This record gives sequence, structure tokens and C-alpha cells, in this order.
Amino acid sequence: MKKLQKLIERIGLKRYLKSLQFRIFIILCVVGIVPILLMKMSILKNYQEQSLIQRGNMLQNQCENFADRIGDALQGDNLQLDGYETEMEQLATLYNGRMVVVDDEFRVIKDTFNLDLGKTLVSKEVVLCFQNESSLTHDEDYKFIELAIPIRESVNKQVVGALIISSETADIVENREELSRKVFMQQMGLIIIVLITAFYMSGYLVRPFARVTKSLEKVSGGFLDGDLMILDYTETREMSEAYNQMLARMKTLDDSRQEFVSNVSHELKTPITSMKVLADSLVGQQGVPEELYQEFMGDITAEI
Repeated sequence: MKKLQKLIERIGLKRYLKSLQFRIFIILCVVGIVPILLMKMSILKNYQEQSLIQRGNMLQNQCENFADRIGDALQGDNLQLDGYETEMEQLATLYNGRMVVVDDEFRVIKDTFNLDLGKTLVSKEVVLCFQNESSLTHDEDYKFIELAIPIRESVNKQVVGALIISSETADIVENREELSRKVFMQQMGLIIIVLITAFYMSGYLVRPFARVTKSLEKVSGGFLDGDLMILDYTETREMSEAYNQMLARMKTLDDSRQEFVSNVSHELKTPITSMKVLADSLVGQQGVPEELYQEFMGDITAEI
């Protein structure tokens, strides 16, 4: 772990990860990639819903017509459905499913699979049919849709039975998976474009701040000749104005310092020169009277 951290610091990755450019890069990636991922989910969900609705409408249109034609055949004890068996088989084969006819005593009188023939079938869908209501359900676990249509006789439009049609949706699932693979390839292309664009834009957006940094670094070597003017963003303009104000104050302080040093140097130069002259006079003369010596020493003390 320590070796990895040293390697990261050596290649400058740690510095980059803490930079504004990296944060802008992450924000742009999130803003660009998240909608792409959500788009895939929306496309697949919408495709499945529309496919199921379309399959249900096709089933309902054809099977309602068939139910209207067999309504009179279910009246009383005269159940004459033999002439419709071929059509039922064709419809069941067309939709890769199963068709079941239930009479008003909840007995299965026709079954294209011949599994429940003669048995009693009581379910929510069948009960709704005898209440003159159609129903369409989708079973995602077993991958099929089931349509229940009431069978009415032609004269009084009374419900005399129920037509149950189930159709497999495996083909819809397969088409959805195929569409998912195609959308995934498009997603990868878009994500790569987003990453490249985010990397370029993050570098482009922080360039003005880099120029501010370089300008501030020049302060360590001396003051800039001109004012700092980086007007790309409001923030960089405000930074430039604040820097220029600070620079003006620093120049004023530097000028005051130089003037003070010059004044101090001038004020010190005169008495020091006088003391040197007095001292040289004392050193260069021999047998100087004590009165003159004391006078010169008094003058030196006064200069000090």
C-alpha cells in the first residue's frame, strides 16, 4: 500500500486527484454518463411495454371476433364447437400459445393442449369474464401473457362462456436482449465520447486559473510590469482586481521602505563622516593639547 502511494505521488497522480480539473472532469462525466445509462433502461422498458401492448391488442382484436362467432354455439346443452377447432388450433399456433373455452358452469369444453378438458376452471380472470369484463395479465416469471374474453350470445348479448388465450412472450424477451446488446454498443461509444470531451473541457475550463497561478508565481521574483488582467470568468476577473489592488499596496509599501532607507542612510552618513574627520584629526596629530582633545571628543559625542 505504501509503495502504491509513493508511486502515485511520484507520477503526480495525487496532485491531479486533488485538483479542480479532476473535479470538473468527474462532474462532466457524471452529467454525461448517467443520462446515457438511464436512457438504456428507458428504451428497454418502453420497448417491452409497447411490445406487450401490441401483442395484447392483436390477440384481443382477433379473439374477440372469434368469441363473437362461437357465442351461439355455447347456448344450452347443444355445444357445437367442432367446426371451430381448426381455427382455434391456427390461432394458438400463430401466437405460440394456448386457447381454452369455458362454459357457464366453469367447465373446460375446449383446450388446444387437451390438458384440462372436462375440468373445472375457476379463476379471477374467468369470474371477470362472467361479469362481462375482459382482462389482460402478464406473467414475467413464466414469460407469457393471458387474455380472458367473455363469450356472448348474439341475440341478448348475455355472457355464456369465457375464452382464455395465453401467448408466450419469449420472442419479446429475446428481441429485448438483442436490442439491449445494440444499445450497449452505442452506450460504450457515447461514454468514450463523453470521457474524451470531459477530459478536454476540464483542462480548457481551468486554463484561466493556471494563468493566475503563473502570474502569482512571478511575484516571488519581483513585481509584474503591468496589471494582471484575466477576464475569462467573473471569478478570474475578481481575482485579478484583488491581485492588482494588493500589488498596488505592496508597491506603495516598497516605495516607502526604499524612501525610508534612503533617508536613514543620508541621516547617518553626515554624522559618521564628521566623526571620521574628527577622529582622523586626533590620530594624525601628536602632542594634541588636552583641551583640544576634549573638544574633539565632545564633538564626536554630539554627533553620536
